[in-house]
Amino acid sequence: MNHISRRRCPICENDDVSVLHQQKFALPEGHPLSDGYEVVCCEKCGFVYADTMVTQEAYDQFYAKYSKYEDQKTGTGGIENGWDRKRLEETARTIATFLDNKLASVLDVGCANGGLLKSLKDIGYTNVFGIDPSAVCVANTRRIGMDAEIGSLFQPLNRERFNCIVLSHTLEHVQDLKQAAMWIHSMLGANACVYFEVPDAARYIDFVDSPFQDFNTEHINHFSITSLKNYLCENGFKPLKSGRKIIPASANKPYPAIFCFAKRSDSGCEIEKDIELKTKIKQYISISHKLLSEFDAIIRDYAF
Repeated sequence: MNHISRRRCPICENDDVSVLHQQKFALPEGHPLSDGYEVVCCEKCGFVYADTMVTQEAYDQFYAKYSKYEDQKTGTGGIENGWDRKRLEETARTIATFLDNKLASVLDVGCANGGLLKSLKDIGYTNVFGIDPSAVCVANTRRIGMDAEIGSLFQPLNRERFNCIVLSHTLEHVQDLKQAAMWIHSMLGANACVYFEVPDAARYIDFVDSPFQDFNTEHINHFSITSLKNYLCENGFKPLKSGRKIIPASANKPYPAIFCFAKRSDSGCEIEKDIELKTKIKQYISISHKLLSEFDAIIRDYAF
C-alpha cells in the first residue's frame, strides 16, 4: 500500500513509498532513538529505508554516548578480535588495489577502535587519520598508536583535504545522507577517491540467523549495489569499481556486504531504479515472520 513518508527518500527525496514492515523495539528509558519505525520502499528509485523522524542530532548523540563499539573485546573495528582483524586487513588490501600512493592521506570516518587505520599502516600507508563520535573509541584508537580525534560527518574538521576517505559500515547508520555527501566533498582533495562499504540488503535473505536482525535501531538505510550507486550519482560522485563480499559479523557468523570506489564528478550520472531490492526485502521479512512464529511456538511449549 502506498504511503506518504515522513522521512523523504534519502537518495531521491521522493515521499511516495510502500510500507513493507512495522518494526518495534523495547528500549530503556532515556534512550535517544525511536522505539519503532516503518520500513518503506521508495516508489521512485526503489531504495529501502527506515521512515524514522529521529533527527541526525539524536543519532550523533547516540554514537557519542552509547556506542557499542567502545568495548574492544565484544565490539568490532579494533584489533582485539582475530576474526575482525582479518576483516579489516582484507579491507585495507582492497583499498590498496585502488590507492597506489602509500604517502596518500587517508581519513577513516567512524574509525571505531582504529583497526582499519592500523591495518592500513601495517601495509605501508603512513598518513592515516580517523574520526569517531565516541571519545572512548578515539582513546582506544590512540592507544594502539593511531592518530584520531572526536568527530563525525556533521562536524567541522580542521584538517587539510584528504586523498582518500573511507566510510566502512557508516552510511547505513546516517539519517541525513545528503548532508553527509556534502561533508565528504568538503574534505576531498583534487583527484581524491572515496571507499564506501555497507551491508548488502539484497542478500539479507541469504544470511538470516534471527528474525528481523537487520532492522535494528542503528541500521536505517538498506543498500544494494544499485541503490548505493544511485546515492553516489545523486550526490556528485562517479562510481568506479564495486563488488560484493562476505565479512564476519562475529566469530562464526558470515554477513553480506558491498563496496564501491568513487570519485567526485561534476557531470553526474543517471540513476537506475532498483527493481530487485523490494522483492528481496519482502522475502527477508517473510522468512523473519516464519522464524518468529517458530520461536513463539517453542516458548509456548515450554511455558505451558
